[in-house]
Amino acid sequence: MPEPRIRILELGERKAVFVLENVNPSIANALRRTLLGGIPKLAIHEVHFLKGRVKDSRGNEFEAVAPLYDEIIAHRMAMIPLPHDPTMKPWKECETDDVTKAGDECVVVYYVEKAGPGIVWSRDLRPINRPSDFAPVDPDIPIVKLAKGQGIMAYAYAVVGYGRDHAKWQATHGVGYKYYPVIEVDQGKCDLCGDCVQACPRKILKIEGERLVVTDEKSCILCDACVEACGRGAISVRGDETRFIFRFETDGSMTAAQALRYALKELIEGFDKLRKEASLR
Repeated sequence: MPEPRIRILELGERKAVFVLENVNPSIANALRRTLLGGIPKLAIHEVHFLKGRVKDSRGNEFEAVAPLYDEIIAHRMAMIPLPHDPTMKPWKECETDDVTKAGDECVVVYYVEKAGPGIVWSRDLRPINRPSDFAPVDPDIPIVKLAKGQGIMAYAYAVVGYGRDHAKWQATHGVGYKYYPVIEVDQGKCDLCGDCVQACPRKILKIEGERLVVTDEKSCILCDACVEACGRGAISVRGDETRFIFRFETDGSMTAAQALRYALKELIEGFDKLRKEASLR
């Protein structure tokens, strides 16, 4: 089999569509799983809440209490996408289990302080040991709604982890693939009745002159509707088990191109490690 390769079909800031060629289904699934769980990502890991009656930075007094449990607020903060910094160490490689004692290479510290009435947004999380470009990727994610007299003051500690350990570290979403469609038409059997053209839900079959042609093979969903509609056996559809169409999106913590590079790097390193360990036995 020729060397594996990737052919990009669509590449946006947060979305990628590409064809993975010259591999078998096990390799395609390994890439899918790596995209989901093998990419390093920054996410809030611990939140320390200040309690009691406190004053904000403007001198206004309020009760540091919210209508939701602290655990729920912390979970919502953890799921907010943060910009990934490739220079940071994964949390498991840091020398301490205490986020308050970890260095800047291991932890990004955020501070939130807001009094009600009003909504605490993701933009209210301000990085205090890093520049402002470490602010949450999407500023308009609601965290909790505060009533008059309520407020929140908290320190949130973000560390780098992997999606295989928790969903908060999952940088990609909607990761999926399908076999590359192969549609074959026997023009000798085709009587140009047009039944298959009408049956196709993706409208990728067309009669041009004296021929039935496929206008966009990769858009086929392998449903076989055209095969069932054809009474002469003039059309066949199958999936190529050496080519796969991949799609995925990111949460904005990194670009789609960065996510794909991370996944390929992780996959190659994993295969190299397996090869070396197997050769020692």
